Amino acid sequence: MKIDFEFDTPYGVFRDALHFYGDVIPSDAEIEAMKQQRLNNWLAIVNPPPVETSVAETPVIEAPLE
Repeated sequence: MKIDFEFDTPYGVFRDALHFYGDVIPSDAEIEAMKQQRLNNWLAIVNPPPVETSVAETPVIEAPLE
């Protein structure tokens, strides 16, 4: 059994398919969860979270007062 699905996202249309072999077919809720997981995995690739980088502090050298 093959279930084609798609989602409209801000990054375009995501299309995929779930394939099931044999007599074991998940419930509708499990299938929906699988679809959502596939979408979430794809979104994590096309829109990765920002990476925090630390800026090394530059020491301030004060000139002696005269």
